[in-house]
Amino acid sequence: MNNLKVPLLHFFILFATFSVAVAQDISTKGALIIASVEGQVTVINNESQQPLPASKIIAGGVIYDGHTIKTGPSSKMILLLTNGTVATIKADSSLNIKKFTQEKFDMSKTNLNDLKGEPSKSDTVIDIEIGDMVVDVKKLDKKSSFNIESPVGTAGIRGTVPAISVMQMPDGGFQQKTAMLRGEIAFTPRGGGLPTMLGPGQSLASGIGPNGVMLPMQLGQVSAAMMTAIQADVEAAGEAMGVSVDGGPDASDANAPDAEEDAPSEDELNESDDEREGASKGVGDDDNGTDAVALDKAGLIDLEDPEDLAKADSYVEVTGFAATKLDEKVEQRRSGRRNETGEKDDAEFLTDLTLNLDDVVDVSIEAEEIGVKSDAMFDSLLESSENAADVKEVVAVAAEIGANDAESIESVFINVDQADAVKEVMEVASDLGAQDAENLTAVFSNADKADDLKAVMDVATETLGSDDGTGTKVLDSSSASILSSTLQIADKADSMNAVMQVASDLGAQDAENLTAVFSNGDKADDLKAVMDVAKDALGSDDGTGTKVLDSGSASILASTLQNADKADSMKEVMEVAADLGAQDAANMTSVFQNADKAADLKAVMDVAKATLGSDDGSGTNVLDASNAANLTSVFQNADKASDLKEVMEVAADLGAQDATNMTSVFQNADKAADLKAVMDVAKATLGADDGTGTNVLDASNAANLTSVFQNADKASDLKEVMTAAADVGITDAANLTSVFQNADQASDLKDVMEDAKALATTGDTSLFTSVMQNADQAASVKKVVAAAKTGGASANIDNVLRNASSADKLSKLVDKTSTGGTVNASLLDTVLENADKAEDLFDVVDAAETTGGESFDVTSLLENADKADKLKSLVDAAQTSGGADSDTLLTQVFNNADKAEDLAAVIVEAQSSGTTDSVKALLNNADKAESFKASMDKAKSEGGAAKLGTLFSVIEKVDASNQGGSGDAVNAAKALESLDALVSVAETLSGGDADMELGAGFDAILSSVDDVDQIATALSEDASLVTRLSASDLDAASIDIGSEVAASAFTKLQGQYEAGDPYLAIIQSNEARADDLQFALNHPALKIKDTDSAEEITRKQGLQNSFLDNVDKIDDLLEIKKVLGEDADKITKVYSNLENIADLKSVTSNLRFDEDKLDAVYNNISNLAEYRKLSDTFIDDPRKLDAVFDSANQANVATISELVDRLDPQKGQHDLVFNNLAYVDDILSITNRFDGTQRDSILESVQELSFNFKNDPVKQKAIFDNAAQVESLSTLYTEFRTDLDKLDVIFENADKADAFLNVYNDLKDSNFEQLFTDPSSTLENEGLAKLKSEYDSRYHSIFDENSEIAAEIAATASKFREDPEKLDQVFSNIDKLQDINEFSNDFAGDRKRIDIFFRNLNNLDELKKFKSLTERVGMSGGAALDLYDLDPAYLSIAETSPVYLEKLVDSGVTLTEVPYTLALELEQLSLTTIELKEVLADLLAGPQVDGPTSAPPEQSGQQASSDTATLSFLMDHVIPSQEDETVDNVVFLNPNKVVDYADASTSSFFQESTDLYFELSDLDSDDPSASTNDAGYMDALEDSGYFVGGVFGGRNISFNQASYDLSNLESSNLLVAASGTLSLNGNLNFKSKLVEGESAELIFMSLEKLSISEGSAVSFAGDSLGFGSLDSIEVINVDLYAEGEVNMRSLDSLVINDSDMSTSGNGGADFVHLLAASELSIDNLRFSEQVRQIAMEAMTINLSNLNFPAGSTVQLNSLYGGMDGSYPNFGAKQYGRVNFIQNVQYNSNLINSRTAFDKHGGNINIGSLR
Repeated sequence: MNNLKVPLLHFFILFATFSVAVAQDISTKGALIIASVEGQVTVINNESQQPLPASKIIAGGVIYDGHTIKTGPSSKMILLLTNGTVATIKADSSLNIKKFTQEKFDMSKTNLNDLKGEPSKSDTVIDIEIGDMVVDVKKLDKKSSFNIESPVGTAGIRGTVPAISVMQMPDGGFQQKTAMLRGEIAFTPRGGGLPTMLGPGQSLASGIGPNGVMLPMQLGQVSAAMMTAIQADVEAAGEAMGVSVDGGPDASDANAPDAEEDAPSEDELNESDDEREGASKGVGDDDNGTDAVALDKAGLIDLEDPEDLAKADSYVEVTGFAATKLDEKVEQRRSGRRNETGEKDDAEFLTDLTLNLDDVVDVSIEAEEIGVKSDAMFDSLLESSENAADVKEVVAVAAEIGANDAESIESVFINVDQADAVKEVMEVASDLGAQDAENLTAVFSNADKADDLKAVMDVATETLGSDDGTGTKVLDSSSASILSSTLQIADKADSMNAVMQVASDLGAQDAENLTAVFSNGDKADDLKAVMDVAKDALGSDDGTGTKVLDSGSASILASTLQNADKADSMKEVMEVAADLGAQDAANMTSVFQNADKAADLKAVMDVAKATLGSDDGSGTNVLDASNAANLTSVFQNADKASDLKEVMEVAADLGAQDATNMTSVFQNADKAADLKAVMDVAKATLGADDGTGTNVLDASNAANLTSVFQNADKASDLKEVMTAAADVGITDAANLTSVFQNADQASDLKDVMEDAKALATTGDTSLFTSVMQNADQAASVKKVVAAAKTGGASANIDNVLRNASSADKLSKLVDKTSTGGTVNASLLDTVLENADKAEDLFDVVDAAETTGGESFDVTSLLENADKADKLKSLVDAAQTSGGADSDTLLTQVFNNADKAEDLAAVIVEAQSSGTTDSVKALLNNADKAESFKASMDKAKSEGGAAKLGTLFSVIEKVDASNQGGSGDAVNAAKALESLDALVSVAETLSGGDADMELGAGFDAILSSVDDVDQIATALSEDASLVTRLSASDLDAASIDIGSEVAASAFTKLQGQYEAGDPYLAIIQSNEARADDLQFALNHPALKIKDTDSAEEITRKQGLQNSFLDNVDKIDDLLEIKKVLGEDADKITKVYSNLENIADLKSVTSNLRFDEDKLDAVYNNISNLAEYRKLSDTFIDDPRKLDAVFDSANQANVATISELVDRLDPQKGQHDLVFNNLAYVDDILSITNRFDGTQRDSILESVQELSFNFKNDPVKQKAIFDNAAQVESLSTLYTEFRTDLDKLDVIFENADKADAFLNVYNDLKDSNFEQLFTDPSSTLENEGLAKLKSEYDSRYHSIFDENSEIAAEIAATASKFREDPEKLDQVFSNIDKLQDINEFSNDFAGDRKRIDIFFRNLNNLDELKKFKSLTERVGMSGGAALDLYDLDPAYLSIAETSPVYLEKLVDSGVTLTEVPYTLALELEQLSLTTIELKEVLADLLAGPQVDGPTSAPPEQSGQQASSDTATLSFLMDHVIPSQEDETVDNVVFLNPNKVVDYADASTSSFFQESTDLYFELSDLDSDDPSASTNDAGYMDALEDSGYFVGGVFGGRNISFNQASYDLSNLESSNLLVAASGTLSLNGNLNFKSKLVEGESAELIFMSLEKLSISEGSAVSFAGDSLGFGSLDSIEVINVDLYAEGEVNMRSLDSLVINDSDMSTSGNGGADFVHLLAASELSIDNLRFSEQVRQIAMEAMTINLSNLNFPAGSTVQLNSLYGGMDGSYPNFGAKQYGRVNFIQNVQYNSNLINSRTAFDKHGGNINIGSLR
């Protein structure tokens, strides 16, 4: 062996060493080294559940995963893991080492204590079941994982020091506390959820309940003490790391020790003569022979075997190469150099070669024979010796198919590492029946790609193969056609494999996606390039900086795989995207998704290069980033590439394939399909036949179509326009040319076409043709339509569309209907209603703004848009005839635009029969155009041309009279309003000669134009006056024609009445207006003629008398007569309705120039109030006013008026009424039926629908018949507004709209068409299915029995899904379903009303009847429900007294507050609405009168019945009345009007009177000095606390002179109480019932004024007569008498002058008591001698001319009392004192000083109120 080459020697040595270890499996389990054990620690094997021997559980011992460590009390274990982790398991803990694996590393060279990071990748899962642990985890490898589980969750760790404590709670749940010393963890709760991150110093408390529900987690901070404790545990574990390791895993087995050290030495080798031995064995005695012998001895060959012997040289050669290579590997290992190439280490190398040496030698021999042996071959073969056998098989097959030449097979020999792959590919080819040179040559010659190719074939087998019966998939010949391409392009196998990998990442490795890839292997490189772009654009970082794809991109890239044949085009597109800087997900996604369009997309990009690119210097156009904005849309809409390509081709045909035209196309590639569709229409309509029957376009069409290209963003809208045109059959050049030319307006045009479609009637295309042929004005049309919709003028949209040619001008006019952003809806409506006159109106407005400046207010012109043509003619006339005055005349025209029609008609006549001056005069007085027209019509009908000439002469004369002087303009205006009278005067003065010039007489009349009607009448009566005024020499200034006419009229009128006739007195008292009276009385309707019948004379006299009785209305009459002229019928009605003269005047004035409307008013005078309201409201809205007076609407005038009054014009509700006048009753029903916002919402829906179907009466009727479901109808209409057939079905089922909508919503995401093809069955089937799926089975039989209305049931039930009780009522009352649905719609969202409805479901018929009746009188449906629920008895009122019920509703009070019984009582009073309103207001709130402020006495609780009893207290009473009985001139008061005080005091109507009574009682002084004198009835009152007796109450009460006997009343005491005023007039004598032992009292009391007229006398044959008032009382010249007492009290002041107060002296009190809260003033009051006691109390008492009777006791109390305690003040007034001003006597003795007072005033006591 001494002669062996050194490398080979090494080889033998190593071979001997490794021969034993070849088959050993080196474990990858990690080890846990026990560093320390304290106390009781047990380690249990998880699988056997047996504890390990205690001898194993010692410091230095080793355990592995699959064990659980349990520590007892005061016990602990510290573990060191071979990845460097240190874990401390504390006392009473249980830790399960579920998993700890670690890749091999050289443990002999590793100090675990010094590790900063783990030495190799590991995977750790430990479960702390209970207890405490501290773990110090070193920095982990990126691919490692370390999870600590617990019953609460999982902590993911990557180099961290946490302390974890887990404890079990008494309820079986667990709590965990985690405290961080350093590093971070991610804690995920059990059951999943977002992880919670913990950082250094943070703590987390978490828990889980016994039911598995996680408890709320709480983050916090670790306390300093805890941080110190954790650090101590870590340090203690570190100290324990010094132990030696006993046993443990042989982690270094994979890195075998230097085996050479144990190999046999050379001395031990055979020392024999190897050369001779070699020779003897036939291998020669050269070096090779020697080496062969050595190999034989080593057992590597057997030289005794002829076959080995024959290969001996090859063995030697191979082992020689192997020895050299082995030496290199050993050296590399010893030097510690890293293996950068990934080659085997020395051990692996030697092992594999040892096992495969024979095959290696055979391969080397084959190589030599083929001629491919080389060092490279040996390197490859030795490094991959395990594949040598595969090489042999490959070479054998190559030989069989004739592909074993050096060129074909060499790659296999130098890529032996892939020979196994080549072999497998070869076997697949055999399965395919493709194991031939054609398919395998490329495989052999590209063996370097074999691994990739094998991977590809593996995928092919999996995706295309079929199961061979063993669960293994195999390929067969059926796949040959697909895979032969893959075999034949093996040079691209790496690209193919990369694509396979992408497909795998995508989850798209299946036949559907990969067949095309296999079939188009020649495109593999391109496809890989595309996929590389896909990764970059769509992929995400895998954590290494490399982007990868996943299943999220599968749907995007499947098309790319399935269209692999387009990979080259795709690649080119990618390159263009790169040039543009657009190779990103946003742009590439669609390209990938639409790979089938790649060729077309490439073609589009070629056009883009040609049109948008720039020369790169080589004559080739290229694109760059500056083009990105134009082309990204193309990428993003790659699905449209084919359409785009066709558009490009059309552009080429037109000669329009340039940047100008194509840029927008590229930018809007998303519209390509629509753009192509538009181009198809263009070909069909504008193109010419190319001879094959196909229409094509050429350059002649470019001008029409370039707008389409340049506005490609509008392609979708254009297409919709095309579709709409096709739907109505107008896709021809005439209609579409303008559309193509104005593509920029397409979106506006589309919207306008939608409007046209909504409005057009079947067969009428006029709206469409108008719009399309004027496409250039589409924007303006749309703007105007939008303005119409938002401005409440939707009814005129069709008018706008029909006049699209004027839209631009119309748009400018619409702008002028807004001010400050606020639209004048009426103005807008008028302008649009007259859209056909927009051209004229625009010209007129322009002329106005030219004349008056841009600030000129053109509102009036717009308001009269219907007269635009007339205005235009007037503008022309003014400009033609006006000369220098044209601007002035134009201003007149503009300022009186509303009169244009009349003025134009008159101007036409003037131009033909008058003069230029008359035209100017007419224009100059344009404001009188209506008067001109009326007079012209009258002149033409009465006198023809002659009278017409007179009229124009008069107008010229009047105009000429206006010279600008004071009053000229006023007189001229009046004259022009009286043209008929002036024409009559002119004819009278001229004798009928129209050519005669009007002279001074006419001028005089003009100066008295106010009386021109009267003058005309006078001229017809007085020929002498005509003569005077006709005189040629008359001086107009010398005659006062007005005065003469008045004087003449007065004379004539006096002669018509006899002396003493009361009407003569009226005439005489109005002498100054005699001419007016004569004019009125001489009207043909009133003037008595000789031929009149007696009956006619009586009638006319009655009218004359009626006028004179209302002579104060003369001015209103004159105004009306000026309008009505000699219309006898109308004037007769005026005189017959003078009480309504104001309404007649207003209406007549409003309609003065419209004879037809006036006829309507006077023929329906009962509707006068409504006509006035409507004419006042719509005087400036002719359209609505015309509608009011349309004969078809006369029967509904009252209803229209009510709706106008109640509805909101700002919400378009007036428009709703006038657009649907045939349905005003329905609209009123809706108005009454619904409240507030719900009513507005329903009216809005009705308005929209009724407008859209204004030409379809059937649908309109359905809308109004189903108001409760109209919102569902509206929703359905919005959904299908463009589908007329579906709308027909919807409206055929309008009564089921709720159900229809419900079913549609259920089906709209599936097959809703069935609802329209077979609505009945669908509604039934779907409704039934829904009911049974959603509701309890106990109802199913009901559903089955009513299946034909199942949808309706379901729709109704859905509204009560959350209310089982009501749901049950619904299902239990199917016969009432429609009513339930209607009521639930009526009161949607109003739970209270819905509850009421269901509460009264058993009385549904009555409830419906009541609701219907009350709605008719204006009560809302909700209020009706409330009232019925409270008191169903109201139904009887609704049925029998609807007029009274309407009064109740009109009163405005809430009827639920009015008891039914009270309502009945009120009905009996026959009150007017106003009176009823006042009564109810008092009932509910109390009379609105200021009264006393003290608290009322406690009520009895019978207020409601008391209120009924005291209803008469709210009325006025004049006594005596017809209800009072009179016998022998004695009046007996009606006892039914007298109420017991106890009842009255509890009535709300009497509350303030009660308060006043007690306030008046409280006026009595508490001063002891007064108490001895204040005896009598007031003491009794104070003792009893309230009045005992009857009460006669009322609002204003008046007692007139009579004798009254009150003995018919139950009580002898009567209190007359007025809440208003109380008047006593004349001599009134009262006597009362006399009951022994009882006193009789009569009191008059008023809350306002108590008045006793002067000269009156009031006497009472009873004990006490009293008077009291809240206000001051004045008693002047009045006599008052009572048997015992006279009392008078005021809460203000009391004044008594020249009056008498007497008592009888018959043993009564003989007491006079006068009290005032403020001042008491008496002058000349006389007491009868019988008066014994007199008491006066007030703040200040003023006495004059007064004599206190002898023997009387007098008490006078003032605020401050007596002067110096006992004296009055003398001679003057002093506040707060008793003032004896003059002539105050006692027993006729004058008391004017203190001396006199002392002498004569002993019976006079002066006290203080204080």
